[in-house]
Amino acid sequence: MTKGSPIQPHAMGGGNDSNTNEPTRRRDKVLGFFGIQKSKTKELKNKASKHSLSAQVPPRAAEVPFVTSQPCKIPADNSLSVASSASEDKPWTTPSIEAKSISDIYHENLPKPVIKTELPSFLDRIEVTQQLVYCNRLLIDGQATILRANAAQGLTDESFSESQGVSSTVSQNSAVPGVQTWEPDEAERAWIKAIGQDTIQQDHLRWLVAKVIQEFAKDDLKGSSVIAEVVILGPVLDRETYRSLLSCFITKLGSGTILDVALLQGVVHLVEINSPGYLEDDDLVKTLAVLRQHLQGAHKSSSEYLYQILIAISRLLDVMVNSSVRGVNRVEKHQPLVAALRELKDATDPIIYFQVDYALQACQYIPDDESTLQAVLRFSGGLAFAALGAASVCKLDPANLFNSLDTLRQAVGQAYEVTKSMMEGMEAPQKDRFGAIQSLLHGIRKGTKHEWYLTLLAAKTFVRDGRLADFNQTVCGAYCGSERAFQLGVCQILGEIATDPLWDLLTRQHAIDFLGALFRMKTGWKQHSEVKQYVFIIITQLLQLQDTTIKNHALVVLQDIDLEGNSTFAASYSLKSRLPLPESSPLLIRARKIQYLEYEIRRVRLQRLDEARQGVYIPPMAKANLQASDEDLFPLMDKVQEFLSDERRVMLILGDSGAGKSTFNKHLETELLRSYTIGSYIPLFINLPAIERPIKKLMSEQLEEHGFSDSQIQELKQHRRFIIICDGYDESQLTTNLYTTNFFNRPGQWKVKMVITCRSQYLGLDYRDCFVPQGGDHYDRPVPDLFDEAVISPFSKEQIKSYVEQYVPLEPRPWVTEDYMERLTTIPNLLELVRNPFLLSLALEALPGVTEHKQELSKIKITRAQLYDTFVDHWLGVNKRRLKGNIALCKEDRATLNQLIDAGFVSLGIDYSTRLALAIFDKQKRNPVVHYIPLQDRTSWKEEFFGQCAQTRLLRESSPLSRTGNQYRFLHRSMLEYFFSRTIYNPAKTVNEDELDPQSETPLSASLLSDAISPLFLGNLLSEPSVIQFLCDRVKSNPKFEQQLRAVIEQSKTDAKASFAATNSMTILVRAGVNFNGADLRGVSIPGADLSAGQFDYALFQGADLKGVNLSGCWLRQADLSGALMKKVQFGELPYLKVDDPVEACAYSPDGKMFALCLCKDEDCISIYDTSLWAEIHRIGGSATVANVAFSPNSQSIVSGGHDGMVRLWDCTNGQEMFAMEGHGSFVRSVAFSPCGKQIASASYDKTVRLWDSQTGQNLCILGHNHFVMSVKYSPNGERLVSCGWDQRIRFWDSATGKPEGVLRPSLGPIICLAYSPDGQWVVSGHCCGRLRLWNTVTNEPGPIPQGHASSVNNVVFSPNGQWFASCSCDQSIRLWDASTGTLVSMISGDGASITCIAFSPDGHHIASAGLEGKVRLRVTSLSASNFEVQYHIGSLRKATYSPDGRSILSASSDGTIRQWDSQSGMPGSFSFKLMESLSSQFYDLSPDGSQVATRNGSVIRLWNLQTRTAGPTLEGYSAELPSIFFSPCVHDGSIKLWNLHSDESDVDLEGHKYEIDNIVYSSCGQWIASSSEDKSVRLWHRQQQSNESESWLCVSIVSGSFGKFCNLAWNPIVPMEFVTACKDGSIRVWRVLSSDGGFVVKLLWGFNLGILCAAGTILEGVIGLSPTNKKLMTQSGAIFPVHEQDD
Repeated sequence: MTKGSPIQPHAMGGGNDSNTNEPTRRRDKVLGFFGIQKSKTKELKNKASKHSLSAQVPPRAAEVPFVTSQPCKIPADNSLSVASSASEDKPWTTPSIEAKSISDIYHENLPKPVIKTELPSFLDRIEVTQQLVYCNRLLIDGQATILRANAAQGLTDESFSESQGVSSTVSQNSAVPGVQTWEPDEAERAWIKAIGQDTIQQDHLRWLVAKVIQEFAKDDLKGSSVIAEVVILGPVLDRETYRSLLSCFITKLGSGTILDVALLQGVVHLVEINSPGYLEDDDLVKTLAVLRQHLQGAHKSSSEYLYQILIAISRLLDVMVNSSVRGVNRVEKHQPLVAALRELKDATDPIIYFQVDYALQACQYIPDDESTLQAVLRFSGGLAFAALGAASVCKLDPANLFNSLDTLRQAVGQAYEVTKSMMEGMEAPQKDRFGAIQSLLHGIRKGTKHEWYLTLLAAKTFVRDGRLADFNQTVCGAYCGSERAFQLGVCQILGEIATDPLWDLLTRQHAIDFLGALFRMKTGWKQHSEVKQYVFIIITQLLQLQDTTIKNHALVVLQDIDLEGNSTFAASYSLKSRLPLPESSPLLIRARKIQYLEYEIRRVRLQRLDEARQGVYIPPMAKANLQASDEDLFPLMDKVQEFLSDERRVMLILGDSGAGKSTFNKHLETELLRSYTIGSYIPLFINLPAIERPIKKLMSEQLEEHGFSDSQIQELKQHRRFIIICDGYDESQLTTNLYTTNFFNRPGQWKVKMVITCRSQYLGLDYRDCFVPQGGDHYDRPVPDLFDEAVISPFSKEQIKSYVEQYVPLEPRPWVTEDYMERLTTIPNLLELVRNPFLLSLALEALPGVTEHKQELSKIKITRAQLYDTFVDHWLGVNKRRLKGNIALCKEDRATLNQLIDAGFVSLGIDYSTRLALAIFDKQKRNPVVHYIPLQDRTSWKEEFFGQCAQTRLLRESSPLSRTGNQYRFLHRSMLEYFFSRTIYNPAKTVNEDELDPQSETPLSASLLSDAISPLFLGNLLSEPSVIQFLCDRVKSNPKFEQQLRAVIEQSKTDAKASFAATNSMTILVRAGVNFNGADLRGVSIPGADLSAGQFDYALFQGADLKGVNLSGCWLRQADLSGALMKKVQFGELPYLKVDDPVEACAYSPDGKMFALCLCKDEDCISIYDTSLWAEIHRIGGSATVANVAFSPNSQSIVSGGHDGMVRLWDCTNGQEMFAMEGHGSFVRSVAFSPCGKQIASASYDKTVRLWDSQTGQNLCILGHNHFVMSVKYSPNGERLVSCGWDQRIRFWDSATGKPEGVLRPSLGPIICLAYSPDGQWVVSGHCCGRLRLWNTVTNEPGPIPQGHASSVNNVVFSPNGQWFASCSCDQSIRLWDASTGTLVSMISGDGASITCIAFSPDGHHIASAGLEGKVRLRVTSLSASNFEVQYHIGSLRKATYSPDGRSILSASSDGTIRQWDSQSGMPGSFSFKLMESLSSQFYDLSPDGSQVATRNGSVIRLWNLQTRTAGPTLEGYSAELPSIFFSPCVHDGSIKLWNLHSDESDVDLEGHKYEIDNIVYSSCGQWIASSSEDKSVRLWHRQQQSNESESWLCVSIVSGSFGKFCNLAWNPIVPMEFVTACKDGSIRVWRVLSSDGGFVVKLLWGFNLGILCAAGTILEGVIGLSPTNKKLMTQSGAIFPVHEQDD
């Protein structure tokens, strides 16, 4: 037969007439074997002959198979037949083949056969694995197909283009010429569109596939049913899952001694359907090696067993031939396989023989780096194409195939020299590829390689891709068509098509017709009896199928063919090219048990997303921790996303009340829910106050609340991961580590990442202990590496504006954004107040009412409480109008509403919320979440607030409450605190309810005295700082409330029941800044009150109950506490240690048991104290002055550095010198021990830092500076060293090698001292100019510049917990700073001399300080930190003066800030002005009338108008620097001289001051002189009666106590006998001179920023319970005890 000659069909029945009298034919025997009568076959034949082959009518709906290669029209009701068992009496669509040439049996290409079944309705569960395959295939191919079709029509579909979940992968053959592209039908398009809009459902389908694979991997037996189920998922697997499944198959296959046929078929099928890049060469090599082992003994087994192995090997080799496979070692792998196959060449069974021959041919064609077909086509000039079975079959068609093979045959006849010459000049890769052609030509020449194999390989490729017309053409036109092997291969392919249920019925019937036609061929096929026999066997096998239609069609064809003679049948082998479709889905059923949770998760997800409606959201900014700078901000969401992507487990988010923590948490939850994919972390928002048992049952209780069952919760616990967002740690009153108590991330426990929020005010010093995860080892040590934190920063002005811009469009507003911003910036202090997001929301609601009819916005004063008042009034007013306009109200509700309106709807609504807040505090121990279940709570207190009574319901629905299911809570925690504060003070409206005026306040009740059930009487409010703050606002805005609180205090003198109320009242009044100077507090009962920083000058406390009162920083000058109960009173400090000499340095031992001082003396200059008794135990130091000391980490030794340049090591136990280290050439300024104790560092004026071995004293290395080195410190981990000096550089060094690691270059002048933060992330430096600076040691970026000291900073040190750092200065003050912001927390005045050193105790409870005055003061850290006022001046105070009308005092500080104060009350005024130019190096002065300020910069003087807050004229022309621009009456000898202006001599000498005089000032009446001095006293001089024209002045009063350096004095120009003093430490005091018993006494009217305990003249006679320690402290402070009590 020549190439291209068509195979002519033989007329059906021709030459084989059934009516002839020949012997019984084999056909009839076969039919008889199956029980089919000859008459029946005639009937079937007659039916079939009525149809034409060309009439390709699609089968009826009832005959659509379970799977099909044709796109089927799915009925609208999605109902499909799952079987095709047409009854025999139905007419068939099978045509006769008489009228059609065999070359046209398959006249068109079809889509590749795929599984197709009933589509599940949207969100329905997948019932069978075939559905799962079908749905995932639609996900992969469907979207791209629809988009392609829409593009062709000019259409777009945003739902697809924006979908993120549907894969964009296109079917492998979508762009291959000749391959028919699959097109979805209407039902498929609808399903694809629906699923394309739901990424969760897409993820669910993919996840379910992965779960089925996982279930298969866990199945130990791996029976045929589960193998069939899992194999059909192959085409829809991603690479990772595919490789996991293939590896599982290969491992199982290689581990068995007996070959599992189903497992073998599964492996082969997976390999054949691989996607590009999925297979690795080793996969095929390993599998082939396993099969070779089984093959070697297969000839002894059954022929079926041998057949299955040979089929598997052939199919694997086909894949290898079609792929660029490597790794087939010719010696180890290839030759043994060929040898095993050749052993089977003597097989008598023609089918076995063919399979052996086919496999051997495939072995010959295994390529090197490109497929053999690629090489053939490329060699013949065809275009290169991707490997068959991998990407596409580009340009592989019958014409190209035949042309290529023709060229190949011609090349066989050429000499090898020709092929060699073709290789000359080729690159190496080209030679390798051309080598494949050489091998091919050589094989063909020798007869070991045959063309029929390549042709069959192409035919199989065509069939696999549905290209049946190309297959038809290849069979008919093949040059090798007459070869037996080719014919057997074609028959096998057709038999596989006929038995494969993935093909449609018509295609399968045509395959049977094709076999029949081939059987009847007279030319080409006639001579091979084995082929005819094989055809007969194949058709006979079809009679065993369950499909009636195919079985009947096979009968028709079988009637027309017969085998001649009685030759032996060849054996019958399975024709299935793939495993049968699974009849059940056991793996899917197992996976669904896990997958079912996804539906529950989906339900909760959709519910939470539906609830997530945030009107305004501004992404918050944050800083890294409490120690970070306010300038180093970052988006909080970025920080959280970084946390979620790394290995850390807990992230703490801190923020003030109302900072937006809950808002952020809900936004975070929403974002995580939106991005959630099946199998990823599940976001879970947990409102901690709503959980009853968060310590142990945090997760289970929250999941129960979402409706999960116990079994589902256990499943989630074992198999899923969570991101839990815990909101309101502080609101739930927790103090435990929830991560630890819930055993998170322990074996068998919940796997979580925790984000938890808490108010900053709620935390103590060691707050991290409540959050840092523990390691879970034997000691349960904290693991800081698993912890992160961030602190939400207040809104910036830009964020406030963005908030307003989002707020305005939400509903109709009276203003636009610009109107709101104008009010916010104009009303004094309001912009600062609304940096808190919640207060901003309240302010925006309140502003229109607050500013209505107000002309001068700059005079409006708004407090936090007033904002809440206005918001609540507005809220209730809006809801009242809403209810009035609601036409759907029932008759009963309408009548009730009218009654409420008549009675005052707003006031009743406030009363409802106030009573509810009180009940929550009382009944629920402050837990803000109320659980109300009607059936359970009808008789509880909750019924009053949440019952179904019409009045209750209307008020509840109108109140600022939120509801989630059966949980109720106020909109914000601060709202609960606000209403609770109203139970103590409830402002009543004096205007119409619809008018908002928060400044119109009067108490609701006439007095608090009769309200014994008020919370004021029931407990101490110190645990509720926010409530106290609200009440402080009330005090400031309503004098009547202050009077009521004073009355309660007065009541406690006679009524013991008023004790709690008096304690709370005193705390509130003192916190509100009310002073009690001169107050009569005799007999008051205020145990436990917080009076810190209170002013009680000349106050009377005789017989008062002061047990447990906090008197830290109180001004008690001349107060009388005789007979007071003072047990457990706290003064915030311990008695000071008085030493004989000035102190240069101090240090605590690491164990806290010792304290060392360096004294300014020549010998024995180190004093060591036992801290338990504060008794000196050693005096050491040698003969030279010691400048600095440091304890070893084990507290056993101490190192010192002296003026003699020596570094000495001392034994602390006996005070003996251990050895001296010599090397420095000058004064050793600083010494430090490394954390490990093995190294000592010293810094010297010789410009070096030296490192020493602490065991031997050996000098290890020398590090250099350019000037004096002032300080050296080790990092907490000991790996780095930092030093600073007069060269204005901070240098980092590697402590092990001395290698430099970085240099910081501050611009603040010489650096005197520095300190490392405990976490090693920050360094703070103290400078000669009085400023400090924080530095980030990780980035080397500068942080905040804390300002306040007026002179050089001598020492700086961090608290052990890193929350604060403290500094001391030559300005005689100690300042405590917030390490996170650099803001001043507390200022403590010194003793009138420079403070040289400061140290925190190791437990952080105390601060020790010492200086040139020779006193060591010990203060309680927590009380010092809590005793602070708002710092209105950052720099040191320069001057204070009265306004011309005497009503105000103006103060000016070095930072250029001018402030106004009420001269009588001391309350800050509305005036505040910051000079436009820096005054850090300038002099300036206020004019006497307070209207102008003059500043001097060099020789230029500028005047500033304080009324207009603008710069005035500039005075220039001075040729030299002006020393000053104000008069300075300095007198160095402490005397005052009064000069007569008419003479050059002094008339009067006023003596009394001991040291230099700072200030002298005349009163406006001229009768008084006030003077201040370095002796820390103010003397008041009174003009005496003049006689004989001589001047006479008498000192009538001396004001002494704890003062800093005075900067000026000023008399009130209007109010007589009143003057103000200002000190450089920032304190301001206003004094009043009063007559007393014929003399004069000076009493404090008010003071600001006093910052120190003052007990000068305090009377403590007969006090009860005062501890000896406190007695000693008070005695040192100048208090007066009777002599016998002092001895006690």
